[in-house]
Amino acid sequence: MVQEPIKIAIFMSSLKVGARERLMFEIGKEINNRGDRVHFVFVGASREIKKLVKPFPAKTNLLGWTNQAPFLSKINKLKLFLGIWALKDFLKNEKPDVLLAVSIPPSITILIAKILANSKTKIIVRQSNVIKLANVSDYSEIKRRPRDFLIPFLYREAEAFIAVSEGVKSNLKMLLGNDRNIEVIYNKVLNKEWFLTPPTKPSHPWFYDDSITVFLAVGRLVKKKDYPTMIKAFQIAANQSDNIRLLILGDGPERNKLENLIEKTQLKNKIELLGHIQDPRPYYYYSFGYLLSSVSEGMPSSVIEALGSACQIISTDCPSGPNEILSGGEYGKIVEIKNYKKMARYIIETLDDAIPKSKLLERANDFTIENGVKEYVSAISEFCRT
Repeated sequence: MVQEPIKIAIFMSSLKVGARERLMFEIGKEINNRGDRVHFVFVGASREIKKLVKPFPAKTNLLGWTNQAPFLSKINKLKLFLGIWALKDFLKNEKPDVLLAVSIPPSITILIAKILANSKTKIIVRQSNVIKLANVSDYSEIKRRPRDFLIPFLYREAEAFIAVSEGVKSNLKMLLGNDRNIEVIYNKVLNKEWFLTPPTKPSHPWFYDDSITVFLAVGRLVKKKDYPTMIKAFQIAANQSDNIRLLILGDGPERNKLENLIEKTQLKNKIELLGHIQDPRPYYYYSFGYLLSSVSEGMPSSVIEALGSACQIISTDCPSGPNEILSGGEYGKIVEIKNYKKMARYIIETLDDAIPKSKLLERANDFTIENGVKEYVSAISEFCRT
């Protein structure tokens, strides 16, 4: 007996195309190739996102006008809130068998829409970060957000979860009170091109001075990334090694504070904030080291991308992800959250005692998109057939 194709919707953020979005695109292609039907859905999709999913016959961009409104185009959470009613109608009219919600804000939004629509669509939440839990010391540095009060109630409406790390799974178990239908699939975001030499070298002059050793950091300039710890660590290290430099890629609300801190620590000639870079791969490839100072993560793609570029990685042991990627310190150095003195020491140690590139690249092969697609398709297919 021939099985009917399953209708699988994928709902994710509508702003920028990054490693996560490209992974979802490849997952959608593979599901379609297997005979099931994928339907991408967005609220106010950006031009980048629309270009990415153009090859798919089934795609819906709800409230497309929000991407033209100056005050809405770059505020994804507000667009999602405005899109709840349109998502309710999408569930009622399209009736997907399963919907994969990618990251926390889309998950909250679609679960509210599901309740309003009284929909029978099964929701799979891809949980990409940890949530602050009261009286749990591991999460003491994590900021509590208003959404954290909604999540325990709304997540009861989800049928299954994909956690991006064992740490996120542990957090979900505590949040939900059980481990029902939680599968761990790491962020496997490295495509074949990532391992090749980039066609061009970054234009920044530090990459053209053989006496300079460049360290890199990539991520939004927000409080949870705790860049002040990184900058203080780099100040100590730069006083011991005059030839090291730090480039930080990303934008965000903390930019002015960080610029002031860099000026206050007299590091303007050694640390630069370059803003958002559309293609950061050449920066990874030509950097010696990579720094992460976050107080919380899920399974940071930036650390995986640094690993795939054979960077020497120094990361905080934040919940969660870095410790799992680096296998407890085998593939990089791990420091306690906010311990800038130890981070500084590890920066200096790494200059003289680097992990062989071949070892780092061997580990990076565990995080290829090809492997990630297989695991996601297998998990979604198994869930759909049960």
